[in-house]
Amino acid sequence: MTDGRASRVCAGHIFKNWRERWFVLEDHLLKYYKAEDLKSDGSVPSNLGELKGVIALQGCTVEAADATVADGKQFCFKITAMSHKIFLIKANDAA
Repeated sequence: MTDGRASRVCAGHIFKNWRERWFVLEDHLLKYYKAEDLKSDGSVPSNLGELKGVIALQGCTVEAADATVADGKQFCFKITAMSHKIFLIKANDAA
């Protein structure tokens, strides 16, 4: 099942390279796409463009990330994969 929703958020695997990405949740996969493919009005494009990565959510832990852990950024959460790779994701706001 695809929930069909996409969010405009920033993600950084290494703190110095925060990049804007579109995230789409499909079943137990969180797929992220290059933000350069966004429409000029900021809406979800019909073709999300280049797939940059996939996070398999089964077996992951998800928790709020304190700003001190997230390079001073607010509204972040941390996904820790079973491989122990950590993904920090920042939303535009608390909603």
